[in-house]
Amino acid sequence: MRSHLLEGFADQYLDALVAHDPSRIPIAKTAKYTENGQELSVGEALWATASEKPSSYRIYLTDPQTGQVGFAGLMKENGKLALLSFRLKIVSGSITEIEQIVARDDGQFFGGKSLTSPDPIYAEILAPSDRSPRAQMIAIADSYFTALERMDGTRPVPFAETCNRLENGMRTTNNPQFGGAAVASTLPHLAA
Repeated sequence: MRSHLLEGFADQYLDALVAHDPSRIPIAKTAKYTENGQELSVGEALWATASEKPSSYRIYLTDPQTGQVGFAGLMKENGKLALLSFRLKIVSGSITEIEQIVARDDGQFFGGKSLTSPDPIYAEILAPSDRSPRAQMIAIADSYFTALERMDGTRPVPFAETCNRLENGMRTTNNPQFGGAAVASTLPHLAA
């Protein structure tokens, strides 16, 4: 499935979410839906409380090879700002998986208000010669989660020097507010 079609599924999903109407999108009867790690029925949680479509802060991530689309953006829930990230899996024209994370403004650890437009790097299309092999990208992503689980420094992750971590829209690395050091300079790199 082409990238623009996958982005269309994400847009349809957002429209249905704000309309509180799952029947507006093609969802498989056996679809799995989770929000913040909890398996729910489609129509629950943010489906009942979304109040405004995402702002101009939108990032789409498409994977035509596996029929999946990811999205990250700001929207409103009950009139308050929320950061929404989701992944949809599409099989034969129907959504079979919905996995979403909603970061709500708790007044303390929420940086959504500072997100106005995505970093242009997310829209860059690399020349084929500059692209990493799919298996290598998967291994790098897996190494990050393994390192988080171990937290003992024995599982290095190949961070780029410019890499930063965002949590709930707040930069938590290289941020003097948190006393954070550069993650890339504190962990050894994997051999390429």
